[in-house]
Amino acid sequence: MLEATLAGVAKQTYPHELVEIIVADDGSNPPVDPRLPDHPSVVIERQRDEGFRLGAARNLGAHKATGEVLVFLDSDMVPEREWLLEHMRLHHNCFWALGCGLRRHVERRSITWSDVEGADRIRDLFSGDEIREPGFIVDYWADHEDGRKDSSRIWRVTSGGNLSIGVEAFWVVGGFDERFRAWGGEDNDLGYRLYQRGVMVVPVRTAMPWHVGWGGYDSRAMDDSRRRTREILASRIPDGGLPSLGGIQPIVPELWIRMLADNREYSDLKNLAMSALSTGISAVISFEFSESSPVMKTAQAVFAVDSRIAVGGPDAGQDEWVYAPVVLHTADTTWESPQFDGIVQRVGEGALAQMTVHHESGSRSTAVLTRVVEQVRAGLLAESEALRRFGHEHVSQHNLGRRRRSSAIRGG
Repeated sequence: MLEATLAGVAKQTYPHELVEIIVADDGSNPPVDPRLPDHPSVVIERQRDEGFRLGAARNLGAHKATGEVLVFLDSDMVPEREWLLEHMRLHHNCFWALGCGLRRHVERRSITWSDVEGADRIRDLFSGDEIREPGFIVDYWADHEDGRKDSSRIWRVTSGGNLSIGVEAFWVVGGFDERFRAWGGEDNDLGYRLYQRGVMVVPVRTAMPWHVGWGGYDSRAMDDSRRRTREILASRIPDGGLPSLGGIQPIVPELWIRMLADNREYSDLKNLAMSALSTGISAVISFEFSESSPVMKTAQAVFAVDSRIAVGGPDAGQDEWVYAPVVLHTADTTWESPQFDGIVQRVGEGALAQMTVHHESGSRSTAVLTRVVEQVRAGLLAESEALRRFGHEHVSQHNLGRRRRSSAIRGG
């Protein structure tokens, strides 16, 4: 099957001198030794057999790549000749995009290098066969206007078997999370992190390989694996559609509160932390100081026991919570718990770029939808265009506290 996949890749219409082919072998025993195509650049990279490590294998291949765009294809798929061209058409026009190719499934499992070599079109090999498509993915793109409408859950259809992404964007988020050690989830996790960094996630409908075998998407044997994967994703992606983790603190919070803490008393920081961490949502808080002070040292000593609180310089908490869908920059410590719920609901309900909150004390805070901010930074939208498209709302702190929180928060 791998040889058939390689034969299909070798027949691509995209210029061969611009392409390298890397086979990432996840510890096969004996090691895979396929016939390799006559191609300017084709190599096999291997990793030790330490169990199922799909994410690590993909990262291994990505580390060895020298091109500007990574295109992932599973070894049970055979692409039509224009498959790579259609992926690259996207990246020639948008450098900060994640291209999600689709697929068609056929039952037939015996396909060889010679079959692919001799076929003018791959579809001819399956003439008369039953053809299926993963209905959930097809329906999602149709219902959400290819990601233009309510795209906060677009991570659900980022399938890693046929995916393209610029090298820079891929490594900005750290590539695939290698802690996934069972089937599924590592591609959804990557899609979420890329989306939160402002990457445009779009379907590439014309990049359509043939998946030989029905796959696991409609297999009862995959049910237990799916449930376990959803539990793992629930710890990484703040989405009301994933299982509740009860009192377990997720890796990615729904709300990140960032406060410049210079000129504040320790009692102010304590009161704000107590309000923030007693909400009905998963929240974290970073107290950021421009320089060391007695208050900062006291806060570090006291709050060190709670992983939800970071105390330090301007980058406090940055690495841990950068994927939080809602970020509240505030200079006010008079927040009450229900108001934080209101912040997440307002930003999650609509497409707000910013929200200025007027406090009774006369101060103002701004809630920022992380996705939009990162798009502006990436240069995909000018700041004025982002505000025109996504809006800027003024609300009072008092009214925020009166809003009811929906059962499924869509943070971004």
